[in-house]
Amino acid sequence: MLCASCGSDQEVNNVKFEALSVSPIVGQQSYDRIMGEVSLRKLFELPAMPDEIVIAPAGVFADTMGYIYVADNWDYRIHRFDASGNYITSFGEGQGEGPGENMGILNFGVLGDSMVYMFEYMTWEVSYFDLDGSFLRSERLDGSIREHPDQYVITRKGRIYSMFSLQENVDQELFESRLGNDVVKFGQIYGGGPYSSMMAAGRLMTFKEHMIYVSQWYPLFVQYRPDGSMKYARTTIDHVSIEEPKLIRTQRGGYVDGPPLIRSFPTVYHGQLYIHAYIAQTIDIYDAETGDYWHSIRLPENGFTHALNDRIYQVGDSTVSVWAIENNSPRPELSTLSE
Repeated sequence: MLCASCGSDQEVNNVKFEALSVSPIVGQQSYDRIMGEVSLRKLFELPAMPDEIVIAPAGVFADTMGYIYVADNWDYRIHRFDASGNYITSFGEGQGEGPGENMGILNFGVLGDSMVYMFEYMTWEVSYFDLDGSFLRSERLDGSIREHPDQYVITRKGRIYSMFSLQENVDQELFESRLGNDVVKFGQIYGGGPYSSMMAAGRLMTFKEHMIYVSQWYPLFVQYRPDGSMKYARTTIDHVSIEEPKLIRTQRGGYVDGPPLIRSFPTVYHGQLYIHAYIAQTIDIYDAETGDYWHSIRLPENGFTHALNDRIYQVGDSTVSVWAIENNSPRPELSTLSE
């Protein structure tokens, strides 16, 4: 059982979770969603033309220059489009275990707007490509504290953060921070009962040189420094509206009895942390520096999303919809913060 004391000036004085152990967890001042004075205007869909490349999208990402990257489950590649939706190139050599090939894309992103990386979940290798689509190299986390990371994100300065699925009742940290020979393991976030990696599932993202972990099943997000120390742990706006999930054990393993709280990968843009709240069908926006809730944007659909460049990118069954966020500036001071 977790009992984490929150700041005395916050509405929530105690936050208790069964399976996760993070302390102290600070609540939000209010748990009423504030729907921002914004509107979404649909710009286009990918692919924009019937004769363009066919995609079976599994995820979407945009860089700060406006280029759009779509992970394709059909041919095991990442497709690149410009800000207007025109196809440019693809990354990867398709299905396989050779150079530039993969057996399934788990994470992907852009480093410094000059290099694309693709993290493959069968061989746990990371492949790197230049922006023209040429394969550069692949690597594993040799010498890592554990094998088989579940997630892999990289900061602009090259620091690697990884998340691992631990075995039950194993007293190990969940995360790793790595820059060259500087390797730190951290994040024992599971509680005193039998551990299950399902309960600790969540998403990683980078903010400056820090890492933010957003829980999939719990109304919680945590920011860690490169040395593994915790900067803050905050409840999300869903804290008072849901019941705590339960782990149901069966002969074949088990499952989580509870709704997932997030959808797709959270993102940080101009100091704003965007979290897709699955139940409410909103993008909830927080101050990434402090974790304070700001406001929410109602989504027209509830598919996988990515928010960046004052746009929302939303994955459907066979297309990606691109929406413009308009009039999204009730707190313009946040836009001056650097990632």
